[in-house]
Amino acid sequence: MTTKYTEADFDGLSWHDCHIHSFELLTGDPDQGDWTNDLVLDIDFIVQWLCGVDGGPRFRVAPAMLRFHNVTDLQIRIEWADSGYRIAVHPAAIDRLEREEVVDHKLRLNRPYYAWTVASTGRMAE
Repeated sequence: MTTKYTEADFDGLSWHDCHIHSFELLTGDPDQGDWTNDLVLDIDFIVQWLCGVDGGPRFRVAPAMLRFHNVTDLQIRIEWADSGYRIAVHPAAIDRLEREEVVDHKLRLNRPYYAWTVASTGRMAE
């Protein structure tokens, strides 16, 4: 079964502790009339938080693509804590996903346009 969420579902979803495996920039060919400029995050979406037998958290996850359309002014910064060179790179996890409506934008859209922030913990969920 495939479930598809849209911007209308945003307020009812939690992205906390979803692991980010990769990101992709999808750009079209303006010469062909394709103005695609999307950012896609390959994530493990936490469908359900469960309480483990030992009291620790467990998760039911599903592979998912988190896609942002009409991306402009993209900034990507990835930071892990300064461990003194003791901790290896590991999957980043989303801490929170925020959006703020951009009122004074130059795009000709017939819908709201948002500035998105994907804040990552840079650590695995515990």
